[in-house]
Amino acid sequence: MRPVTIVSLLVWDSVRYLDNLLRNLEAYRPGNGFHLRILDQGSGPETLALLRAFDARHPWVSVEYLDANIGYSAGHNRNFEAMRRTGHFDYFVTINNDLIFGEPGWLDTLVTGMEAAPSAAVGGPVCYVSEPGLIRPATRAEKEAGQFFFVNGSVAIIRAAAVRRFGLFDEIYTPAYWEDADMCMRYKHFGLRDVYIDIPMFHAYLGEIERVNQAKNAELLARHGDFRTRNMHLFYERWATVAQRARFPAEPGLRAGCPQLYIPD
Repeated sequence: MRPVTIVSLLVWDSVRYLDNLLRNLEAYRPGNGFHLRILDQGSGPETLALLRAFDARHPWVSVEYLDANIGYSAGHNRNFEAMRRTGHFDYFVTINNDLIFGEPGWLDTLVTGMEAAPSAAVGGPVCYVSEPGLIRPATRAEKEAGQFFFVNGSVAIIRAAAVRRFGLFDEIYTPAYWEDADMCMRYKHFGLRDVYIDIPMFHAYLGEIERVNQAKNAELLARHGDFRTRNMHLFYERWATVAQRARFPAEPGLRAGCPQLYIPD
């Protein structure tokens, strides 16, 4: 039986990015046996109109609308829980709205890569390397050799069975940053691994030109303070040394030891 896959997309305005992605998904059908679950987190009228029109055109899409931004971890956790209640699925794929995919069938490629690596919990094309004082994108050679630190959540395929045992994203990292690295480290801590799966795509291609992002970042900083630095410290306090990793809760104690980690009931 073909694996069932949920694609999870979080939206908070950035209309140019979103419009391009939705057009791309229509032109380059991701694959077979999937459902696209979109969570809007308090966008304005232009974005809402775009989402409602897209939803109305496609039976493989569902959209939930919130009044405010609940963050990256909580948003994807919410999508996982909502789809879990509708039925079984095998993979959960996170994508950002600042992506353009280069060919149809990219989702099938991700699924095939995971099916070929049964010990992998996470896979994807965007990987990072850790060096003293630096986190940088991995080179193709490093990715192909498996010499990378974690798979970035901008486009990542996650095995649902791993989520059911070891959780998805820890909301201690709200509103954003380092939750994907934490997830990868957690899975590796429990004996699973992450894999590089190559698909053609562009990521964050508008950069600082996308002025809505600047406004959103200012709003997040006003609400949460310097969350990037705080979350980096939280991550390294948990995973930096062998001694710190040894203190991480065993599987039976995950819920108590990580109370903001989403683990399905």
